Parts: sequence; structure tokens; C-alpha cells
Amino acid sequence: MYRKVVKFFAVMLMLFSMLLLIFESMTGLLSKILCQKFCGETYTPFIEPRIVNLSCVFNTDRYLGFSLVLLLVLGIMLNVLSSRKMVAEVSQ
Repeated sequence: MYRKVVKFFAVMLMLFSMLLLIFESMTGLLSKILCQKFCGETYTPFIEPRIVNLSCVFNTDRYLGFSLVLLLVLGIMLNVLSSRKMVAEVSQ
């Protein structure tokens, strides 16, 4: 029962991170919202045709992408480890 719960959690974690990665790459909305929350008043995306505060926007994209990939890898590891235990029990 415990392994089934871990496997379910791992699959949900992988799906959640993949869907958020796809949504972020298509829209860029998540990083924009996070940047507005973290940078506050210093977030000024566009004045005329140029970006004023590029470092805040760039760092938010990087950290969001890195954390989502990290969640994906964690889900894959949990899935593999829970499946590995089941295969070992079947072979004995």
C-alpha cells in the first residue's frame, strides 16, 4: 500500500512539473507573476522598446525553470525507486 501511494505521488509530481513547464514555455505568465511578487516596484517590464530591469526577469525565469526540472527529476527518482522495490519482491 505504501509503495502505491509513493508511486501515485511520483506520477502526480511528474505530471504537475511537466504541465507547468509546458505552460511556462508557451506563455511566460508564471515567471511574470513571480517576478512582480519578488521584485515589487522595481519590476518595470517595458519602457519604450527596451527592458529596464533585465536581471530580475532573467533570474526569475532561471529559478522557476530550475525548480520545475528539479521536481521532475525528483518524481522520476521516486517512481523508479518505488517500481524497483516491487520488481525485487516479485522475483523473490
